[in-house]
Amino acid sequence: MSDQNNKNFRELMKTSPEESPEGEMAKSRAEIEDTTEISQEQKDKFRTEVLDEIEAASRQPVANVNDLANKSVPAPPPDKSQTLVQVENILAQDLEGTFYQMDPDLKQRFKSEGEKTAAKIEALIKAGKGKAGAIFNLIIKWLKIIPGVNKFFIKQEAKIKTSKIINLNK
Repeated sequence: MSDQNNKNFRELMKTSPEESPEGEMAKSRAEIEDTTEISQEQKDKFRTEVLDEIEAASRQPVANVNDLANKSVPAPPPDKSQTLVQVENILAQDLEGTFYQMDPDLKQRFKSEGEKTAAKIEALIKAGKGKAGAIFNLIIKWLKIIPGVNKFFIKQEAKIKTSKIINLNK
């Protein structure tokens, strides 16, 4: 039986180079090379197009690096106080990925509730009643909108965000 297997193997190995995978690859490379030849006229046309694009780009004014550095984050709209912006930023921290995974309706609800929560927190801070417990409960209520999130995660995030908000006044 072993001799028979060896004989079959030898028969299989007697294929011509054109039938072997290496021969097929060689033929396909040759075919590709034949079809990818570019005439000198096409090369010249392409070269002039590229040079024209480079020349057009070089005519456009280049922005001054100092101008770009001075154009930092745009100022918040005049109706938002600095405190409100800071509170919103704290609330939004570390939730970008979660926010982008939500469906559009839930995104809108989450965003509007977050803005309302930030406004309530700002009112507490301005009234001088920035009680940690009240802020913590507002944040928890807002974070519960996120579907399928562990309650321990919500509490931990709320603690972190509450701590950061309380430290805004200090």
